[in-house]
Amino acid sequence: MTLSFVTRAMVLTAVTVAGWLYIAEHAGTWGEGEVMEGCEVAEVIDTRTVRLMCGEADRLVRLEGLGVPDVGEPGCDAELAHGALGRDRLRVLLEDGPLEWRRTGEPMEGVPGTPVPVRVTVGDENLADRLVREGLAVEAGGEGAKVNWCDRLGAPVEVEKD
Repeated sequence: MTLSFVTRAMVLTAVTVAGWLYIAEHAGTWGEGEVMEGCEVAEVIDTRTVRLMCGEADRLVRLEGLGVPDVGEPGCDAELAHGALGRDRLRVLLEDGPLEWRRTGEPMEGVPGTPVPVRVTVGDENLADRLVREGLAVEAGGEGAKVNWCDRLGAPVEVEKD
């Protein structure tokens, strides 16, 4: 056996192993516009953010095009209550039938843990549109994520006292 043969065999083996590792690492990822199959709801975090289990992979997704009340750092009790109502309503809607999760874009680059934007439908109904119709979210783009939910809900902003 020559050194050249051994070198080529080692390179071929390394390339093959690297290829299999790449395939294994990227299994269960979807490109923009593709249906995300094999995913189940693991947790509903707020009115637009959901944690999915796709096989063994944990995926954080966010319904595209929505501005929702902040349940993490609400400006008033009304915002917290409205956000909890929206989160609970989304849980119910996600139980209504077969879901189709379609990736609509890329997560924010350079920010680990940023949710993947998705469009989720039950039958032919876009759940983001349903949440807007029911008053639990607003369309992003106009006032979107910048909406002051305390003002919108007619609630006074509570100021912390020293």
